[in-house]
Parts: sequence; structure tokens; C-alpha cells
Amino acid sequence: MTIYYGPPTFLILAAFLSALACGTALAAVLPYFVRDPKRNMGRVALPYVGVVISSIVFVGAGLETLGFYGNLGYIIASGFVGFLAVVVWGNLLREYGQGLP
Repeated sequence: MTIYYGPPTFLILAAFLSALACGTALAAVLPYFVRDPKRNMGRVALPYVGVVISSIVFVGAGLETLGFYGNLGYIIASGFVGFLAVVVWGNLLREYGQGLP
């Protein structure tokens, strides 16, 4: 018996809209962060984490569409997007004088 799975279009759409909303919030907060002499990372961290989680779900759902059924697509997406998120966060900290954690 062959089971055909439909693509997770709801997850793709929800993750895209969530990433768009969090990215808009990040774009609004980032100029204030750059001008702030205290460099409060709490203002930037929440929208950034929202973008990262939404990107993981979006890429995982896309991989599920391509044939990585179950949790495999989300595991691959977590590793790939998580690595890129750590690199970008480290560059953000290095650029604005906080140093790496």
C-alpha cells in the first residue's frame, strides 16, 4: 500500500508570514540597536529568534515537499539554518563590539 502525502502548504505559508512579521520587527529594531550606546541585545534577540525559528519551519516544510518525510527534513533544516544563524549572530556581536559569547 502506498501512502501519498500532500505538501505542507499551510506550514510553508504560516512560516513565511511569521518570518515576514519577525523580519519587519527586526528591521525596525536594528537601527535603534546600532545607535544605542548600551547595545541592549534583548531588543534584537527576540525578533531574530523568531526569524530563525520561522526559517527552520519554512525550510523543513520545503524539504518535506521534496521528499524528506517525517522529521528528517526538519532535522536537516535545523542544522543548516541553525549554523547560519549562529554565524550571523556572531558577526553581529563582533561588528558592534560585544565580542563572542
